[in-house]
Amino acid sequence: MISPHNEDIRNEFEKRFIQYYQEKYGKDIELEWRDVGGGSSTILAFLRNMYSQSDSSGIDVLFGGGEFPCQFLAAEGLLTPLELDADVLENIPDEFCGMPLYDKNLLWCGNVLSAFGILYNRDLCQRYDLKEPRLWQDLGQDKLFGLIVLADPGESGSAAATYEMIVQSAPDWPQGWLDCSIFFPTPKNLPSVPVKLLMRPRPRRLPRQQSIFTGLNVWKK
Repeated sequence: MISPHNEDIRNEFEKRFIQYYQEKYGKDIELEWRDVGGGSSTILAFLRNMYSQSDSSGIDVLFGGGEFPCQFLAAEGLLTPLELDADVLENIPDEFCGMPLYDKNLLWCGNVLSAFGILYNRDLCQRYDLKEPRLWQDLGQDKLFGLIVLADPGESGSAAATYEMIVQSAPDWPQGWLDCSIFFPTPKNLPSVPVKLLMRPRPRRLPRQQSIFTGLNVWKK
């Protein structure tokens, strides 16, 4: 198996799947996770490279990463259709916030609905008299210049899903892009992992080692 998810998420699903398999089939199994050292885009490049040299990638399951890598792999004919029971398929919505949750030919499907939101440092907000963000638009405050932490949607499937949900959940397409443009710099300025970004003037400087807001992941101090 291959996945962009961290070890905590993989362990949680692995434990439950092993339990399910034992209860249903009476057999004990082990899952082997392949680490290729990156997120969704790295995994996509790895699979393409493997299939360019062989009929098999040595991977049975791609777990996680959103629909983007799955759509590319499906279009390139590198996925095998799933065999899903009717009761399983009935519990997967066609789409969520404009995002498809499974392929019409069952080449891939979503298995969970993840929550995306804004993580922020409440103590620092209070210390520097910053408004606590409730909406994505709140991240456009001038005082937040250099304090937003984001990731490159071209490298992170979770980041891509987050930004698409912002666009898709707006009343219309132009408003969705406007919501993103409030805090979203040009793609060339986005790293593959969350770091601080400079986006608009601010009236005062905070300690450079501290970030206050992140659009996706918890940061390390």
